[in-house]
Amino acid sequence: MRLLVTRPALDAVGLADILAAQGHDVLISPMIEIEL
Repeated sequence: MRLLVTRPALDAVGLADILAAQGHDVLISPMIEIEL
């Protein structure tokens, strides 16, 4: 299954790794940018 992860870039990597390990095709595309 192809999945789009829209979390902020730093948070998305861990989730994408978990999903990829389960056999999913993951695309990371953050929809917001958090500035501190």
